[in-house]
Amino acid sequence: MGNTYSLDKDAYVLIFHHNQFKNTGMNRQGDEKDVERLKVFFDNYKAKTEFKANQTVKNVKETMRMTKEMDFSNYSCLIMIIMSHGKKHGIIEAYDGTYDFENDVVELILANNTLKNKPKLFFVQSCKGDGRMEIDSTSYTTNKNDILKCFSAYEGTVSYRDPNTGSIFIQKLFNLIDSNPNKEIRELMNMLRDELVSEKIPQAPTDTSTLTKKFYFSALKKKSVGMMVSSISATFLALLWLWL
Repeated sequence: MGNTYSLDKDAYVLIFHHNQFKNTGMNRQGDEKDVERLKVFFDNYKAKTEFKANQTVKNVKETMRMTKEMDFSNYSCLIMIIMSHGKKHGIIEAYDGTYDFENDVVELILANNTLKNKPKLFFVQSCKGDGRMEIDSTSYTTNKNDILKCFSAYEGTVSYRDPNTGSIFIQKLFNLIDSNPNKEIRELMNMLRDELVSEKIPQAPTDTSTLTKKFYFSALKKKSVGMMVSSISATFLALLWLWL
């Protein structure tokens, strides 16, 4: 379909999760539940998944420089998930300091020519500041099409995480995707907001998109054994009918 991204190849999934920090008072209990949820989720999808735990600022920037130079010709899309503490304007906490989501992550990915015209999805689980907002403009030259950025909270507000069950954003969003893989990802974000409103949870996940086509996780879903057997059986019967 011309208005839908082709996801016949595997997705490349890069996950930064920060649960331990140089300042131990910042440690994030419950992060392991989100990691567990994501591992189970992506096991059911065509994806090469890399988890990067408790990276230093230097480690994060080096990983992103390497990602900028990678050849993504054999992948249909890039999915990146970041889980940590955060501040306004996309500042993310690493083990020993902070990095900038736009400058240190997004811009390096957009500079990779082998990702041109391929969907690039970002999911960020973090707080986004203290309620104050300022205008900040920076000039970039990279192509800004085919991007979806999903944040766990609205600018200037907090995100909720249960030490025993994980973060509301990661747990509920990936449950929704798993249950509704045939729904477009932006529709799923709307469903997530509706769910939080109905449950009276004071958190408003946000998304910004320059996707030029529709993105369905169902296209990345691995076929079950039953589906493969059914497909093989149908092919066998068709060949048998032709032979007869």
